[in-house]
Amino acid sequence: MQVEFDPPGMGTARVPNPISGSGTLAVREDGIEVVGHKSRDVSFLGALGVVASILVGAWFQLGVPIILGLASAIIAIAGAVRFTGKKRIEVVYPWKAVRSVRYDDPRNALVLLIKGAKPKGELFIRQPKGSPLHDEMQRRLAGKG
Repeated sequence: MQVEFDPPGMGTARVPNPISGSGTLAVREDGIEVVGHKSRDVSFLGALGVVASILVGAWFQLGVPIILGLASAIIAIAGAVRFTGKKRIEVVYPWKAVRSVRYDDPRNALVLLIKGAKPKGELFIRQPKGSPLHDEMQRRLAGKG
């Protein structure tokens, strides 16, 4: 089935699974098959931006020509862009890796806790509460906790 994976920017109690955007989810006898896009870590981009800002500020204080500082900043940003974006991912999570299911009302998302398989974390799937997928996950995971 076509689904929308919608992880929050950062987790509160648990780390969100990095799969995001449009994709598919299929319930199989051996687990769930997920096809989507894995967000690359953008914290690297933020850290690189802070370092680049500090370096540019230091260069200005030391009197190095502005053009050198700007060139370095452009190179740093271009390098950071290389590490961001999305990568297609296909994974089958065995049922033993799907530890729990809950519904996140504010995000209107079904949340599956994935442990023991990669990528791990809470997988957020946009679904209305009580959807057939929600009911199926609850049925499959009955007795797990």
